[in-house]
Amino acid sequence: MSYKRKYLKYKEKYIELKNQNILRGGRPIHYFNDLDEHPEITSIDLSDVSYLTRIENNFLCRCTRLTSINLSPLSNVTIIGDNFMRECNSLTSIDLSYLTRLETIGSFFLCRCINLTNINFNNLLPIRHIEDNFLSGCRSLTNLDLSNLREVRSIGQNFMMNCSSLTSIDLSPLINVTALNQGFLWGCSSLTSIDISRLRNLRYIGHNFLRNCHSLRKIICTKDQKDMILFVNPILEKYIVII
Repeated sequence: MSYKRKYLKYKEKYIELKNQNILRGGRPIHYFNDLDEHPEITSIDLSDVSYLTRIENNFLCRCTRLTSINLSPLSNVTIIGDNFMRECNSLTSIDLSYLTRLETIGSFFLCRCINLTNINFNNLLPIRHIEDNFLSGCRSLTNLDLSNLREVRSIGQNFMMNCSSLTSIDLSPLINVTALNQGFLWGCSSLTSIDISRLRNLRYIGHNFLRNCHSLRKIICTKDQKDMILFVNPILEKYIVII
């Protein structure tokens, strides 16, 4: 195994990326380190790392002045680790459509990006697994298009928890998901209705399902799904419509 050092330029400064290039079997596998909590970063050039296949934990986490990012060089990435761009509070939109080989999204993905209003998920068909706290605390999101996530098999706890401006979401693309784990849409206080009836493979609903969704007036589901809902949150019974 051999190691090379790589440098990334931003605003006339350089950050060392430890173990950036790890050669195994003659093919590079790449990791990011030490790119978290740099509030001085307002933009970053990723054009030099187009060979990247994996992003490790804390990539640009808490880079609070970062306003935009071009992810097009990351088209070979298959795995994103935990805390990807977490708490990038100046970010208002992000285009993920270039990540066409992405299969796994780690915990706290874009968590608490409080001014984020637009996310492009186009072309993300390979994604199979989404870990805990996906987009949780993105309080400026009003809607989200999940139509390109129809191959997702599992989602972790606290999916979109405390997205307090979310008014609607179409969950029908999640047809292969078998479990809505603890804290699913917890604290989405502007959400008025939700339809889970098309999630035909659903076998489990976790605690705090739709908890503190104070504007909720309708839950469309099947009879079996109703039983799962009432087991974890019986106060939702008056909103349930069975189809």
